[in-house]
Amino acid sequence: STFRQTSFLEYGDLIKRSTEMISSWAELPLAASEQESWRRSFTNDAFRSYRSIWQESVQEMRRLLGIAIEGVKDGALSTGYETLRMMGAFDRKISGSGTISAAASMFLASRYAVSPLQGLRVAATATGADTDTLASMTASILGALNGDEWIAPFREQSQDADYLVAIANAFDSNLQQKSTLGHSAQRISKRTTAAFLEALEKLTTPTPITLLDGRRAMLIAKEELPCTGKTYRAWRWRLETQDGQTIFIKKTRRRSAKDIPPLLETRIEVVRLGLKIFVDDLAKAKEFYTSLLGLPLDKETASAFTVNGILSVQRSNNRAFRTFERPQDGTCGPLLCLRVTNLQEAYRMLSARGVKIVEELRQQKSYCSFRVADPSGNLVEIFESTSSATPAPC
Repeated sequence: STFRQTSFLEYGDLIKRSTEMISSWAELPLAASEQESWRRSFTNDAFRSYRSIWQESVQEMRRLLGIAIEGVKDGALSTGYETLRMMGAFDRKISGSGTISAAASMFLASRYAVSPLQGLRVAATATGADTDTLASMTASILGALNGDEWIAPFREQSQDADYLVAIANAFDSNLQQKSTLGHSAQRISKRTTAAFLEALEKLTTPTPITLLDGRRAMLIAKEELPCTGKTYRAWRWRLETQDGQTIFIKKTRRRSAKDIPPLLETRIEVVRLGLKIFVDDLAKAKEFYTSLLGLPLDKETASAFTVNGILSVQRSNNRAFRTFERPQDGTCGPLLCLRVTNLQEAYRMLSARGVKIVEELRQQKSYCSFRVADPSGNLVEIFESTSSATPAPC
C-alpha cells in the first residue's frame, strides 16, 4: 500500500491504515492454493497446522500494531526504544521473529518518516535487537515513503548494488514470475548440499560452477580461515553469479591427525624479537630511557615509542594493555614479542601442539597478532607485519 500512496502520508498513518486494512492481509490466501507449488508441498494435516499458526501470527501482529500506535503518539518525546522494548525487539529469544521485525520497522518508519536517515540509524544501532533485519526493513519502508534520494550516496558502497537494483526492478515489473532472475525449483536436500560442497572443495580458482538453485556462478576465491581454534579448521569460498550476486560459503571440519605437522618438519621462522612494557606516564618513561639511559629513539606515536630497536614502551591505558589481567598492585609485567614470516602457520602449529592461546588472531592497523602463554604462564605475542611502510610494534 505504501507504493500505491499518492498523497501526503500523515504522521502515524502507515500503522493506522495497516490496522484498518487487516482484512486484506490477515486472511490466508487460498484462492488458488490447491494449484500452487507451495501448497502441494504440505500434507493436509500439516496445512491445518500451518493455518492455525497463521491465525496466531495475525493476532500477534494486531497486538504489536496496537503498541506501535501508542508509540507514535509520543512523537518527538520518545526515541522509540521503549516501544521496541514493549514489542519484544530486545528479547533475544524472540527478537528475530517476522511479526516483531515487521511491526518494529513500520513503527520506526512512521516515527522517523521526516528524517529517514536518522530512522535507519536508530534501527541499525538498536543494540540487542535483530538489527540487520530491522534496519533493512525500516530502510525499505522509508524508501517507499520518501524515494531513494536520501540513501542514494550509500548505494555505490553496498556489496552487489547492481544485483539489488535488478531485483527491485524485476519486482516492480512483476518479472520475477517470469523467472528473469528466477531460480530452479528443484528440491534441495542434505545429500545434494553435501555433494555440492564436496564438488566445491575440489575446484581451483577461477572455475565455473552450477549452484543448487540452478544459477551459474564463478568460483573467485578460496581461503582457509585463520581463527579456527584448536579443534576445527574452516574454509571460505567466494562466488559471483552471472546475475551479479556475491556469495560466501563457509565450511568447518574437525581437525584430524594428518592436519598436525610432524614436530621436526615444521618450524616457526622468527625474524625479530622484541619486548613491550607498559607505563602510566609516557613522557617520564621517554625521558628515563632516552635522556637518562641514553637509548636511541627509533620511532614514536601518541601512545608508544620504541628505543634501541627492541624495546617498545606503551601507555598502559591503550588497547593492547586492556587484554591483560592487571595485578592488584596495578603493575603489569613485560610482554615478549616475536615477529614471524607466516603467522597463520605459527598459529596452526602451536594450536595443534596444545599451546594455550590467550588471545585469538586479530587484525591491528599495521599488523596481525595472537598471544600465547609459555609453560610458566608468561605471555608471548606473535605477530606478522601487514604493512611494509609502517613498522609493527616491537
